Amino acid sequence: MASKAPLPPPEFDDLLADDENEDEQADWEYMTAGPDTEPVPDWHLELLREREARYGGAVVGRTWEEFEEELDKILLNKS
Repeated sequence: MASKAPLPPPEFDDLLADDENEDEQADWEYMTAGPDTEPVPDWHLELLREREARYGGAVVGRTWEEFEEELDKILLNKS
């Protein structure tokens, strides 16, 4: 059985608040990087083109309000 990592991690308490903020900022910037930073594979684009052609760009579905109203009716009838 694998041992659990210690909490907090070693040397965590030695970090200065500024260091922690810089690390968090770097993590956030990495996670929220825009599409320009990562190339979109050609097969993704092809799949999107196929689906757009198949559905004609039509939006099929319900608004959140419509879904919520339907869900309320279902749940209230089952009680």
